[in-house]
Amino acid sequence: MDENLSHKLAGVMRATYPRAVFRSHIEEGLREYQDVALINEIAARGFSAIITLDSRQLLNTEERNALKDCDMAWVGMGSLDAHGIELHAEMTSVLVANMPTVIDLIDGRPKAIWLTSHHHRRSKPRIESL
Repeated sequence: MDENLSHKLAGVMRATYPRAVFRSHIEEGLREYQDVALINEIAARGFSAIITLDSRQLLNTEERNALKDCDMAWVGMGSLDAHGIELHAEMTSVLVANMPTVIDLIDGRPKAIWLTSHHHRRSKPRIESL
């Protein structure tokens, strides 16, 4: 999980989905990495996806290419209209609600998986090939 998400979310996700591996940037010692280096490093450590709020990674050609080169899935949320504890609750609910689908979609092919809040009409993730 990227550093723009609370590191505490990794523990919540591990408890909820014990068969999948969730690690935070703090647990992996990956604070303040630039995105391309981060993508390459987490791929080298055997992770198949990055979970983030940074949708700019998909707009940057170098970062998008790093995801493709590493056969990495990008899992992200659009902007959430909340702050403080409400933002943490919203991120948690979006991840927990969508993770069974996300886990099924991660297949070693690079893709972007956009998660939406349960407050929006679209409840299923939107998938985009990289």
